[in-house]
Amino acid sequence: MWQCAALDETGEACDPGFRNIRSRKISGTVHEMKEGRYYLAGYDCYVENGYEGEPIRCGQSFDGGEDVGIPEAWIYRFELKGAELHFKAEMRGKDYTYYLIVDAPLVDP
Repeated sequence: MWQCAALDETGEACDPGFRNIRSRKISGTVHEMKEGRYYLAGYDCYVENGYEGEPIRCGQSFDGGEDVGIPEAWIYRFELKGAELHFKAEMRGKDYTYYLIVDAPLVDP
């Protein structure tokens, strides 16, 4: 997982000229719903596989949390191929934005 202050020209990676943080050991839960969408528990978000487009606002159950520093995730790309998960989001706080890029394997609990 990468957290970026800015994306490069392609929008696919962190811009090396700006601050970014890489986390190698991340965990979270992805639930496959009956209708085929996926629920990202840590972000309170429902998204379809292969989604790429206008950002989807996540975290409705966290409404008001930005006042205590909890950013909202706005997912604009989500792809699950086999056991490989890839998604991108803008994390919007009260007066800041940063980008999140996740490339991770899925494992059964």
